[in-house]
Amino acid sequence: MQDRPKICPCEYHHREVREDGHCLCHLFVSETYSPETAYQPESGDGSLAEVKSIRHRWVSVYCTSWCFHSRMTKQLLGQHGVPFINIDIEQDEEAAKQVEAWNKGLRSVPTLVIRLILTEPSIAELERILLSPELRFLECDAYVTSWSPDSRRVRAWLERNEIPCTFIDIDEDEEAAKKVEEWNDGFRSVPTLDVRLRMTEPSSQGVRAVLGLENSAA
Repeated sequence: MQDRPKICPCEYHHREVREDGHCLCHLFVSETYSPETAYQPESGDGSLAEVKSIRHRWVSVYCTSWCFHSRMTKQLLGQHGVPFINIDIEQDEEAAKQVEAWNKGLRSVPTLVIRLILTEPSIAELERILLSPELRFLECDAYVTSWSPDSRRVRAWLERNEIPCTFIDIDEDEEAAKKVEEWNDGFRSVPTLDVRLRMTEPSSQGVRAVLGLENSAA
């Protein structure tokens, strides 16, 4: 098998080559290969600006220690300063079963579970995040008012694109209004979307797009 020196980012590479003849991620490269210098994250085909409407991000990464794709994804999150919960499915049988349930019996890693709070998003931002072909699951709660033009605009877009969504009028639900205030520094900003997503083995570009991260074209 030919060397693939620009892919493997494994920090255990040298030890594993010495002991087993190859890296655990099964990319056969020479002993002179250094994962610290060889791996360069994908730059993508174009530029993506940071999505300003995202107020909060929560990310859980279901992974294994040996999976190079898992390590690449976590490195990308770290480079962008996105905190995440690391869940090793080889150390957590319940997590492994959950991944199997999500992925038709396969322990596919990395599997990302994402929650985003978007406040007054533009249609372009919604298209970027919610229409990604790499999403495997999507649902949301949309906090709106009946009098807000932006609420009506976003509601029409969600319905037109058949996005599973529950619409909650904060003028009629005080607890919902308090949630919106908590997320938006005391303001009852509408529309505010609480979005839950899942991605399986996503590309770096896909992760950037869905999480609203900046990616400047090379």
